[in-house]
Amino acid sequence: MNLIKSESSQGLSLSTRQRQLLDLLIEGKSNKEIADDLKIEAGTVKQHLFVLFRKLGVNSRAKAAIAASQLMKSSIAEQEKDKPVQKPKSSKHQLKANAKSEDAYSWRLVSTVAVSVVDLNVLNPNEISVRDQFLRALRSIIERLVDALDGQVTYLPDGSSVIWFGHPRAHLDDADRAVFLAQYLQGWGIRY
Repeated sequence: MNLIKSESSQGLSLSTRQRQLLDLLIEGKSNKEIADDLKIEAGTVKQHLFVLFRKLGVNSRAKAAIAASQLMKSSIAEQEKDKPVQKPKSSKHQLKANAKSEDAYSWRLVSTVAVSVVDLNVLNPNEISVRDQFLRALRSIIERLVDALDGQVTYLPDGSSVIWFGHPRAHLDDADRAVFLAQYLQGWGIRY
């Protein structure tokens, strides 16, 4: 569990309990799991989250986790800046350590939308033509939306697709973008 150390760089002060709550939120725990871990009531967790969201200037759990992650990075950078500068040693051991830290994984929230197309096992040529036309139109609308919303898409052989936001470029509202895309495609499919 990573503890959020200092928030002074952004003028933000969090209580010990709020930092604990934020750490558990970053781990992806639900309100009930947070309440169990901290041995408090679920209602108390909701109250803490409300205050925490206001302090961070966010309106969702995902945005709070991202803001906390950025806060931790800036805190670490500030601590590194305050350390005295040492002359680097160029040993083989240190070169390996640097290579490992550059190749390390980083935590990232990725929001995904899966669009599945019902396979009708249609043998009638007219119905196959209509289905192919629908799939072309669907692919076109998905490509435009993914481009506009800064996402990524992979198409599957059966006409289905997987769309994701948050990798390789992350935004604070990636989850909102995914929800918007899903709702738009659902409405488009009904109108089509």
